[in-house]
Parts: sequence; structure tokens; C-alpha cells
Amino acid sequence: EGSKPGGYLLRGIQVLDTLTRFVPGLVPAQVLLAKAKVAMDEIDVATRILHQCLRLDPSNSDTYLLLARIYHGKDQPNAALQYLEQGLSHDFSVRNHPLYHLVKAQVLSSAGE
Repeated sequence: EGSKPGGYLLRGIQVLDTLTRFVPGLVPAQVLLAKAKVAMDEIDVATRILHQCLRLDPSNSDTYLLLARIYHGKDQPNAALQYLEQGLSHDFSVRNHPLYHLVKAQVLSSAGE
């Protein structure tokens, strides 16, 4: 299974699924699972997982950054910017994260600003 393309990712998803089922409050594992789901192009599942993460820990900046990337990919720049700003309001150090600047630049560029 691991030797097939995507096999390691599928195995990682299985492990994270099991882990998050038994420890649903483990937000970092939930975020990793959402990242893996995005990589598998399961955007709706990833979005659902990330919204659950926000209910569990509204101060987790990785959740906001990933949601911003997802909404930018869905061509919803206002939602993407909103998640970037929410992440910033919960954790000001998110401004030091390269992904924050990358997503913000992509969103503003696509909006023509």
C-alpha cells in the first residue's frame, strides 16, 4: 500500500482518522488530517474538519490559514481574507508565518489589488 503513489498519504489519513476518532479534541491532528484531505482534493471534508477545529480551539492560527487557502482556491476572496484576519486577531504572531503573506498576496493579486 505504501509503495503506490499516494499510498503513504492514504495510510497517514487512516492513522489520523483513527487518532482523531479516539481523541477528537486533539486539534493539531485534526489540522493535519484536513491538510491531507486537501492534498487528496477532498475539500468539503477538509472544510468540515477545520470548522470543527475552530469550535474546539478558536485560537489555532493554522486552522485559519488553511481555511483561507481553501476559500482562495474556491475563488471566494472575501471569505479567504476574513479567515486571514480572524487568524491574525486570535494570534498576532501569525503575521510572521510565510503562509499568511503568501495567501494574502494571492488573494489580493487575484482581486486586482
